Amino acid sequence: MFHTPLKRPGSQPSAAPLVVEKPPLRSIEIHGWKITTCKRPILNSEEIQRAEAELELPMPEMIFGHNALTVEHAASGFQLAFNALDALRCVDKSKEAATRVQVAYADDWSKAHGTEAEDLQSIKPYDWTYSTDYRGTVTSEAFKFAPSTTHRIDYERLKQREPIHFFDQVVLFEDELADNGTAMLDVKVAMMPSGFFILQRFFMRVDGVLLRMHETRIYHAFDEATILREYTVREDRYAVVAAKIPQWKDPSALTDADWVSTVLPPPLEGEVEVITMMM
Repeated sequence: MFHTPLKRPGSQPSAAPLVVEKPPLRSIEIHGWKITTCKRPILNSEEIQRAEAELELPMPEMIFGHNALTVEHAASGFQLAFNALDALRCVDKSKEAATRVQVAYADDWSKAHGTEAEDLQSIKPYDWTYSTDYRGTVTSEAFKFAPSTTHRIDYERLKQREPIHFFDQVVLFEDELADNGTAMLDVKVAMMPSGFFILQRFFMRVDGVLLRMHETRIYHAFDEATILREYTVREDRYAVVAAKIPQWKDPSALTDADWVSTVLPPPLEGEVEVITMMM
């Protein structure tokens, strides 16, 4: 196995591992696993032009092209990264994608936005909501996530109280969808004594029409030889979600991805994948 035991019989609790701060980088290493976050300003105009030429896609209004979250295991060569440009490569660039939301929710769109659909299609002939099914970038050919029907993330174990040695949030991109709502992709990470957990979330809100959430969860327990990846897609009509706002809560709750996540219906689609690492 690639891991080392968390505790040996009779051993004393070890001191919390050191978080290394070297802006724009933050990192921590436990049991051979190193997690690094990088947070820099948005791309400048020249960098945006290069990115748009490479991806053949207009960039979101706020594109943090240098931001990233990276997980590395030096002994095995495993590396997993989350970054904005790879996420945008997964956006549908077809003309049909430009009106997918309007067609699927035609009545709601017409009531909320009138004839703006035609304008958007001419200005943004691609999936202007920037919906992406990106699940992270595995940079080593030796490792590939494989679908599994027997593995599940142990959420009960994650609920157990233990110190969080490292936490960070990295925003990858954000766009106001031509003043029609918002689309945002970010990734959060927590490193505990028992393992690490990552949540990448794409959150989209088209005002008066739709709320959508694509979530990728990565979990590894240091006393196991598996890395699990769970991907889910959830969405619901704007009016349905708005009706769930408690009377005591402000309507701005619809801009709160954490709250929206608690009221969206079960996944439209979902998948669990696994990498089993042996030394």
